[in-house]
Amino acid sequence: MEINSLLKKANYTEKNFTENFNIENLSTDSRYDCKDAIFFAVKGSKKDGNKYVNKALKNGAIVIVTNKKPKIKCNYILCEDVNLLKSQICYNFYNLKISPKLIGVVGTNGKTTITYL
Repeated sequence: MEINSLLKKANYTEKNFTENFNIENLSTDSRYDCKDAIFFAVKGSKKDGNKYVNKALKNGAIVIVTNKKPKIKCNYILCEDVNLLKSQICYNFYNLKISPKLIGVVGTNGKTTITYL
């Protein structure tokens, strides 16, 4: 999926690239394969994801989403709230891939049975 379509209606401050990368994955864990992925440098209660940007890039990340400008040269998206931008990108990433159909089952009897058939 092209990154420009993932960033539609997303709240970010700055992006430092013009190429429309093809994104295949989203990641918050730099220990695993980040090939063709956006890496979200989320700051937790004990660890800061910005410390793992180098590792994510080595593992194949194309773009870093962060709240601090990276000290190394890389493609990044700067934002105030990484978790908010992550939720917006995830929404675009997964909703554009699948369009689930929602069916409601209402009534007094047989709801459980009909949903398992």
